[in-house]
Amino acid sequence: MLRQICREMGEECTRRYGEAPYEIITDGVASCAEPRPASGSCRIYFAGLLAHSYGPNFRALVDAMPRIRSVRVSLTIRGGLPPKTPAGAEVIVKPWGTEAEVARDLDEIDVLYLPMPFGPEHEPFCRFSLSTKMVTYLASGLPILYHGPRYAAAARLLAENDAGIIVDSLDPDAIASALASVPARAAKVAENAAALARSQFNLSDLRRRFWTTLGVNQ
Repeated sequence: MLRQICREMGEECTRRYGEAPYEIITDGVASCAEPRPASGSCRIYFAGLLAHSYGPNFRALVDAMPRIRSVRVSLTIRGGLPPKTPAGAEVIVKPWGTEAEVARDLDEIDVLYLPMPFGPEHEPFCRFSLSTKMVTYLASGLPILYHGPRYAAAARLLAENDAGIIVDSLDPDAIASALASVPARAAKVAENAAALARSQFNLSDLRRRFWTTLGVNQ
């Protein structure tokens, strides 16, 4: 019996080692926030360690921001060090904060940034890793801007459920087009994300599945 964090990992294990039953056990959410009405702006947010492998994503993102004239675009980074910011890109850097501080940040943003690294050296990680941060994002009431390869497990799940705005390129023009669409798409994408969180990442369901897999009655 395999206990996997995403469908793709279970499928790959059965391909390599033969058919076997498995259950997906990962992070869960106890509740979902109501989708927030669109503000008409595009305030992007990222909290956490800005890994070196995400450098190209962030450089392309900040290069794209000044190209948008239809909506106000800004990027807030909580806890990381941003790449060099081009003229015209509004980037706000905040220190590492508590969960309460991050929660307050969410009241002032429009979209959550979820990068995944590009390049063949990162392909296995992307294909078989479902970010636990993404599970939290799904329940936030805010839309997700996924920026990474389309073959990634996270991209596949979001695309199948129309639960995120997908950008699979480092081309600043493609990123700018996606950012400009945020005000119009935000509410529907956030609604679909909450539905996905409830159906696949409900904490009570995951706990029950875990204990049932171990043969323990709850």
